Amino acid sequence: MLKIRLMRIGKRNDPHYRIVVMPARTKRDGKAVEHIGNYDPRSKKINLNEERVKYWLSVGAKPTDTIKSILTKKNLIEKEKRFEKPALKPKKERKEEGKETTPAASLKKEGSDQEEVKKKSEPEAKGNIKTEIQKEEAKQEKKDDKEKTEVKPEKKEAKEKAK
Repeated sequence: MLKIRLMRIGKRNDPHYRIVVMPARTKRDGKAVEHIGNYDPRSKKINLNEERVKYWLSVGAKPTDTIKSILTKKNLIEKEKRFEKPALKPKKERKEEGKETTPAASLKKEGSDQEEVKKKSEPEAKGNIKTEIQKEEAKQEKKDDKEKTEVKPEKKEAKEKAK
């Protein structure tokens, strides 16, 4: 894949660039397929061979972001439309609807669901680790203890008479 990009040729602290066509995987200052212009960022001078730029774009060479802005200034390509996010409603309106449309709110909701799942799946605190069977056995023991502590009505009457 070919790219139209900048190749630095200036000295240290004095940048100058060539606008070149080169394969995407070559080094910044590697061998170029064709030299099609110059760019001086200090004086903002741009020299382009417009015919060759149009040819390489038609062949399928992709310009880098910097080159896109340079080409739009020279009216060789159209400016790309930016993606616009839809405006959010004020918080009061969102609360009235009962829905939070902010990404943070959706994460909070997801997080709370995940916490509930963790609580259900995790065993109880270390001292109280019990399996399902052990829990059922504990319930049965509690029922048995209650029955033992309850005094039958016949015995209550006998105790009362004895007093």
